[in-house]
Amino acid sequence: MRKHTLDLEQSKAVYEDCKRHIQVKHCYNNVFEVVTDYISNFRSGKWKVAYGFTEVMAGLYCRHCFILNENETVIDPTIFTQSKSPLEREYYTMYVFNNVDEYLTAIEENDLMPALDKYLREQDKQAQQWAKDNGIIFVG
Repeated sequence: MRKHTLDLEQSKAVYEDCKRHIQVKHCYNNVFEVVTDYISNFRSGKWKVAYGFTEVMAGLYCRHCFILNENETVIDPTIFTQSKSPLEREYYTMYVFNNVDEYLTAIEENDLMPALDKYLREQDKQAQQWAKDNGIIFVG
Protein backbone atom coordinates (compact mmCIF):
# COMPACT_ATOMS: atom_id res chain seq x y z
CA MET A 1 0.00 0.00 0.00
CA ARG A 2 1.37 3.36 -1.03
CA LYS A 3 0.08 6.71 0.12
CA HIS A 4 -0.51 9.43 -2.47
CA THR A 5 -1.51 13.06 -2.47
CA LEU A 6 -4.11 14.78 -4.60
CA ASP A 7 -3.17 16.92 -7.59
CA LEU A 8 -6.03 19.35 -7.08
CA GLU A 9 -5.37 21.46 -10.19
CA GLN A 10 -5.18 18.53 -12.58
CA SER A 11 -8.19 16.88 -10.93
CA LYS A 12 -10.24 20.04 -11.40
CA ALA A 13 -9.17 20.39 -15.04
CA VAL A 14 -10.11 16.78 -15.82
CA TYR A 15 -13.41 17.15 -13.97
CA GLU A 16 -14.28 20.32 -15.88
CA ASP A 17 -13.43 18.67 -19.19
CA CYS A 18 -15.40 15.48 -18.44
CA LYS A 19 -18.17 16.70 -16.11
CA ARG A 20 -20.88 15.81 -18.62
CA HIS A 21 -20.02 12.16 -17.79
CA ILE A 22 -19.01 12.44 -14.11
CA GLN A 23 -21.56 11.24 -11.54
CA VAL A 24 -21.71 11.27 -7.75
CA LYS A 25 -20.53 8.00 -6.18
CA HIS A 26 -19.61 6.45 -9.53
CA CYS A 27 -15.81 6.60 -9.29
CA TYR A 28 -15.27 3.37 -11.27
CA ASN A 29 -17.44 4.55 -14.16
CA ASN A 30 -16.05 8.08 -13.91
CA VAL A 31 -12.47 6.87 -14.33
CA PHE A 32 -13.56 4.71 -17.26
CA GLU A 33 -15.06 7.83 -18.89
CA VAL A 34 -11.83 9.75 -18.32
CA VAL A 35 -9.89 6.88 -19.91
CA THR A 36 -12.04 7.17 -23.04
CA ASP A 37 -11.64 10.98 -23.17
CA TYR A 38 -7.89 10.98 -22.44
CA ILE A 39 -6.86 7.69 -24.03
CA SER A 40 -3.57 9.10 -25.35
CA ASN A 41 -2.39 9.92 -21.80
CA PHE A 42 -3.08 6.32 -20.78
CA ARG A 43 -1.63 4.76 -23.94
CA SER A 44 1.60 6.73 -23.47
CA GLY A 45 1.90 5.62 -19.84
CA LYS A 46 1.68 9.21 -18.60
CA TRP A 47 -1.44 8.31 -16.59
CA LYS A 48 -2.42 5.00 -14.99
CA VAL A 49 -5.67 3.68 -13.55
CA ALA A 50 -5.42 2.96 -9.82
CA TYR A 51 -7.69 1.19 -7.35
CA GLY A 52 -7.37 1.82 -3.67
CA PHE A 53 -8.96 3.76 -0.86
CA THR A 54 -9.62 7.38 0.00
CA GLU A 55 -10.30 8.90 3.37
CA VAL A 56 -13.95 9.73 4.09
CA MET A 57 -13.42 10.56 7.77
CA ALA A 58 -10.58 10.21 10.26
CA GLY A 59 -9.36 6.61 10.16
CA LEU A 60 -12.08 5.45 7.74
CA TYR A 61 -11.30 4.88 4.07
CA CYS A 62 -13.64 3.88 1.26
CA ARG A 63 -12.67 1.79 -1.78
CA HIS A 64 -12.09 4.11 -4.68
CA CYS A 65 -10.84 4.36 -8.25
CA PHE A 66 -8.64 7.22 -9.41
CA ILE A 67 -5.78 8.08 -11.75
CA LEU A 68 -2.08 8.37 -11.01
CA ASN A 69 -0.22 10.90 -13.12
CA GLU A 70 3.45 10.84 -14.11
CA ASN A 71 4.38 12.34 -10.70
CA GLU A 72 2.43 9.59 -8.89
CA THR A 73 -0.03 12.13 -7.56
CA VAL A 74 -3.77 11.51 -7.76
CA ILE A 75 -6.15 12.81 -10.37
CA ASP A 76 -9.61 12.28 -8.91
CA PRO A 77 -12.44 13.40 -11.21
CA THR A 78 -15.11 12.25 -8.74
CA ILE A 79 -13.96 14.44 -5.86
CA PHE A 80 -15.71 17.56 -7.14
CA THR A 81 -19.11 15.84 -6.92
CA GLN A 82 -18.81 15.61 -3.12
CA SER A 83 -19.20 18.18 -0.39
CA LYS A 84 -16.08 17.36 1.67
CA SER A 85 -13.14 19.61 0.92
CA PRO A 86 -10.84 17.89 -1.58
CA LEU A 87 -7.77 19.13 0.29
CA GLU A 88 -8.59 16.85 3.23
CA ARG A 89 -8.25 13.58 1.27
CA GLU A 90 -5.62 10.90 1.55
CA TYR A 91 -5.29 8.07 -0.98
CA TYR A 92 -3.81 4.60 -0.76
CA THR A 93 -3.24 2.46 -3.82
CA MET A 94 -3.83 -1.27 -3.65
CA TYR A 95 -3.47 -1.91 -7.38
CA VAL A 96 -2.20 0.13 -10.32
CA PHE A 97 -2.65 -1.04 -13.89
CA ASN A 98 0.61 -0.99 -15.83
CA ASN A 99 -1.16 -0.04 -19.04
CA VAL A 100 -4.59 0.80 -20.33
CA ASP A 101 -4.98 -2.48 -22.24
CA GLU A 102 -4.54 -4.44 -19.01
CA TYR A 103 -7.26 -2.27 -17.42
CA LEU A 104 -9.69 -2.74 -20.33
CA THR A 105 -9.07 -6.50 -20.38
CA ALA A 106 -9.77 -6.65 -16.63
CA ILE A 107 -13.13 -4.94 -17.19
CA GLU A 108 -13.99 -7.45 -19.94
CA GLU A 109 -13.07 -10.33 -17.62
CA ASN A 110 -15.19 -8.84 -14.83
CA ASP A 111 -18.49 -8.92 -16.75
CA LEU A 112 -17.93 -5.33 -17.98
CA MET A 113 -18.18 -4.03 -14.41
CA PRO A 114 -15.43 -1.42 -13.82
CA ALA A 115 -15.54 -1.89 -10.02
CA LEU A 116 -13.47 -5.05 -10.67
CA ASP A 117 -14.66 -6.75 -7.47
CA LYS A 118 -13.85 -10.26 -8.68
CA TYR A 119 -10.69 -9.28 -10.53
CA LEU A 120 -9.18 -7.54 -7.47
CA ARG A 121 -10.50 -9.91 -4.81
CA GLU A 122 -7.04 -10.99 -3.60
CA GLN A 123 -5.71 -7.42 -3.55
CA ASP A 124 -8.79 -6.31 -1.57
CA LYS A 125 -8.17 -9.06 0.97
CA GLN A 126 -4.53 -8.05 1.37
CA ALA A 127 -5.50 -4.38 1.70
CA GLN A 128 -8.00 -5.19 4.43
CA GLN A 129 -5.31 -7.02 6.39
CA TRP A 130 -2.87 -4.15 5.91
CA ALA A 131 -5.47 -1.66 7.19
CA LYS A 132 -6.22 -3.83 10.22
CA ASP A 133 -2.49 -4.09 10.99
CA ASN A 134 -2.16 -0.29 10.72
CA GLY A 135 -5.17 0.69 12.82
CA ILE A 136 -7.36 2.07 10.07
CA ILE A 137 -10.55 0.83 8.44
CA PHE A 138 -11.03 0.13 4.75
CA VAL A 139 -14.62 -0.37 3.55
CA GLY A 140 -16.22 -1.03 0.22
